[in-house]
Amino acid sequence: VTDCFSADACRDHCNKEPKCGAWTWGEKRDVIGLTDTCFMKVLDEGTELHRVYKVGVISGLPCRGTGLQTATFALTTSTGPTTTPFAGDFAPGSLLCFELMQPSGYEKGLIEMQYSEGLSIFGCEEYAVYSSEVILIADGLMSRTVDSDLKCSYGGEFKTALNTQIFFAVWDKVIEDGRFRFHGWTVKVDPDCVFFPDRLRTVLRSHAVTDSKGVYLNNCRMGLH
Repeated sequence: VTDCFSADACRDHCNKEPKCGAWTWGEKRDVIGLTDTCFMKVLDEGTELHRVYKVGVISGLPCRGTGLQTATFALTTSTGPTTTPFAGDFAPGSLLCFELMQPSGYEKGLIEMQYSEGLSIFGCEEYAVYSSEVILIADGLMSRTVDSDLKCSYGGEFKTALNTQIFFAVWDKVIEDGRFRFHGWTVKVDPDCVFFPDRLRTVLRSHAVTDSKGVYLNNCRMGLH
């Protein structure tokens, strides 16, 4: 199936096809015959599946019937998974937390440490790391690509990064992935931010979302902390 723009959409195609026993979605960008293509596979009865890894694809099993959850994994051997599997149902107020990582510099090592210790975004119910390319950060964690080279100039009153267009691309990818729909809140976190998800959950209890359009909370020196 071509023009399939997320792993969730590929899974849905497989769910609707009775003969589909497994699926693979082409996450890697700009590869003819792979990018945004959903491959549905017929499995022989009694086929034994093994979790192995391949860069650039996300694979999984169909989710059919009550109480079943998608098992997401790569089906062929390589250096690491492109994503970590998450459930399809979460408690009210759950957090989807994400970081944007530069492809070079100190951020990769910092995120690797956070991941190994279960700190920062890795204390959220679901997490994602985005970058300009697919990068193996740690065993079980790879970045997802955004449509940006993450380069920008510096300027303005405080000589800070003029990165608005970069984060437009990041939010476009968050929306495209669609995982925010499973959670109460979506949280953007800098890799070098000291972030405690449990403290944020405490703060969020006083911000009930009643508007169907959602609520935006901005953390700055004049507001939320």
